[in-house]
Amino acid sequence: MRKATKADRDRAVEILYKAYKDNPTFTWVVKKSTPEEFEKRVKLLCGFLFDSILPIGGVYMTSYNDGICMIYNINDKKNTLYSWYLQINLAFKVIGLNRALEIMNREGTITKMRPKGNYLYFWVLAADPDVKGFQDMAEIRDETFKMSIDLNLPIYAETTVDRNVIMYKRYGFEEYDTWKANNEVTVHFMKREPNFEAERNK
Repeated sequence: MRKATKADRDRAVEILYKAYKDNPTFTWVVKKSTPEEFEKRVKLLCGFLFDSILPIGGVYMTSYNDGICMIYNINDKKNTLYSWYLQINLAFKVIGLNRALEIMNREGTITKMRPKGNYLYFWVLAADPDVKGFQDMAEIRDETFKMSIDLNLPIYAETTVDRNVIMYKRYGFEEYDTWKANNEVTVHFMKREPNFEAERNK
């Protein structure tokens, strides 16, 4: 796994779009319109994810460029003129101004529920569904866990997909909180300690 560069943007957006275009918990933020416009906006959303995290060095591609993850030190993510520009652009071109406040409030609640302190935040994980992604997923898992151990920092993440909670727990995460965003969406807050393997093998 290697750090992504600007040259990886097109491939990263392609992977993210393929992986998330049919995921309602991902695409619900996108303003609905014609199928062509919806596809365009989902791709703009994927580009926003990449552009937001690339400046702090938190975007990683797998060895064969078929998988991507975004993980970074939570204290490295700060509001800048560039990040505000990206968010304003997202509001106008992807979300729609009438829903921007709702989404900002939701993200604000999630942010407040995260702990203070120093930790790695695992934001995005995707593999090209047209490729057998087991190797990519294993590479991302192993490299992010190694990062956590080397830095002696826990990993925090969130998911709104119930089956992902089971996967997280299988790999040593614990669920430390939940929040019911609405009648259809529950946010699960997950945490994995860097010494999990050592503790499990005692």
